Amino acid sequence: MIGVALGIFFAVAGSWIIKAGFIKYFTKVSYQKAIRVSVCMNLASGIFGIVQAVITYISMCIILYLFDDKGFWFIVRIFNIKVNTDTGEALFFTAILILAIISAVFINPLIEGFIVKLMLKLKIKKTYKWLLGASVLSVAICFLLIFVMN
Repeated sequence: MIGVALGIFFAVAGSWIIKAGFIKYFTKVSYQKAIRVSVCMNLASGIFGIVQAVITYISMCIILYLFDDKGFWFIVRIFNIKVNTDTGEALFFTAILILAIISAVFINPLIEGFIVKLMLKLKIKKTYKWLLGASVLSVAICFLLIFVMN
């Protein structure tokens, strides 16, 4: 348990440092300002991530309830998912993982770009590419840490 918590700490801290470095490099602001902007934009995207995960979980519950067992097993067969038949936990995990990756890589740079726009007065179009690069690098490091920790 301590190893997982430590891994999450390093993943989050690494993400903040990577994005602060990208901000410093591409905007030429001071290190202190780059760190402040990085913390603010990561907090905003983190709050969005929590809300997105809750909405995904509730949506999956509604879909499984509406389609009864037929919809659930249809999805399991299409994606060849191994499922604990008592709980269906593999389907939830897979859906939330896919949406979290999409969100972290493609949607978070928009949220973070909005924060950069507010704090540094830059256009989102200018910041999206390098924030996307920082997000891809952060997600890759998180996955690397997950595989190393397991």
